[in-house]
Amino acid sequence: MGDMENALDTPTNYPIIEIFRSVTGSSAGSCALTAVLIIAAWLGTIALLASTARMVLSLARDRALPFSGYLSQLDTHTDLPKRAIITTSSLLVLFGLINIASTTAFNAILSLAVLGLHISYLVPILFFLWRRLSAPHSLNYGPWRLGRAGVAINVIAIIYLLFTSIFMVFPSYQPITPSNMNYASLIFGFGWLMSVVFWIVRGRKEYDGPAVL
Repeated sequence: MGDMENALDTPTNYPIIEIFRSVTGSSAGSCALTAVLIIAAWLGTIALLASTARMVLSLARDRALPFSGYLSQLDTHTDLPKRAIITTSSLLVLFGLINIASTTAFNAILSLAVLGLHISYLVPILFFLWRRLSAPHSLNYGPWRLGRAGVAINVIAIIYLLFTSIFMVFPSYQPITPSNMNYASLIFGFGWLMSVVFWIVRGRKEYDGPAVL
């Protein structure tokens, strides 16, 4: 891998590029390996954008988002959710521009993405375990289940997700300053607050569960 200090102090500000250059011994080799990462990230972004736009469409169709009437419309010519795709793409560009103004805010958004993913797993597992222990006969299992091992697996998953979720909101460096503080917890709490407000003001009046087509 080469010298760690040289990798961290590289003029490119990207240690991975310096590591590639050190391993290959040439700038051309480091450019080729970096291009592989860029292409992989680009292809992955397309897949993530498509899945995110579909989720936006589904939630808008169920009237679970603001401006659901606009976002749930399909293009009349292609039958594609163009409005959801354009909205998702625009938000991604805006989030990317935040890095120009403040790396601290951008890093908080990145931490929030992983934190939100873990919370999205934690909440249903918690409710499922509670239902599993309090009213097991009310559950309708699918064709495959884990039996008694399922409870242990649920408990392990909850402990792991709680552990990772707590540490994801910790600052990465000490001493803690306003510039290196992890604000993911603040943004996460604000998101929850806005969701509760939206539910009270509008969501509880319009949302009636997923629409089955």
